[in-house]
Amino acid sequence: MGSTRRGPTVDSDVRSEARRGLAMYFSFIVAFEIVVCTWAIARPQSSQLAIAVLMFTPAVSSISTRLIRREGFGDVSFRLGGRRSLPWYGLALVLPIVVGAVAYGIGWVTGLVGFAGTVGSLTAGIGLILVTAVPLTCITTAGEEIGWRGYMLTRLIDSGVPRPVLASGLIWGVWHLPMVFAGFYAGGESLLLSAALLLVSITATSVVYARMRLETGSVWPVVLATAPGT
Repeated sequence: MGSTRRGPTVDSDVRSEARRGLAMYFSFIVAFEIVVCTWAIARPQSSQLAIAVLMFTPAVSSISTRLIRREGFGDVSFRLGGRRSLPWYGLALVLPIVVGAVAYGIGWVTGLVGFAGTVGSLTAGIGLILVTAVPLTCITTAGEEIGWRGYMLTRLIDSGVPRPVLASGLIWGVWHLPMVFAGFYAGGESLLLSAALLLVSITATSVVYARMRLETGSVWPVVLATAPGT
């Protein structure tokens, strides 16, 4: 009798704790976003710095939640993941290049975008970005991933949210929208179109990133994958 009651009780406790953690985490996320967006709107010249600061707020929110709720840091998944994770690291390196090549290739072929110089200079420029910029942007993307995939994703799964991977992508995408509508991030002639495209692309890529995180048990492949697009 005791064993038959224990399973549902544990599951219910885990679900309740995950939901409480998410509630606190989202409270921090929303509060930080309001403050940072207000700062960016009040001081447009500081908008790029505001975006950089905003990228660290998921990590700060998750760390604050863990400390307040005494959840510990054992499930953040700072480990590299072992040999079985090597294909996912390979995907993390290749995926941004493939996506970028397809996106800019379509734009170039259709005449929507252009570039100055030769193909050789373009290739050299991309190589320079991968060597110099990516290691630096890994710092800011870690600020996001420690929160999104290191905390939110696993709590969404534990809390019993339907389609937690999809939900994580939608939340991650919506988080970007205030800066888009303020005209500071991924802008264009139509902010509504920019926001819609960004939401679709982020939600789609989040499925791959979630799989990376869950299969490897590590946040580092996702940090590496998102760095070139930052």
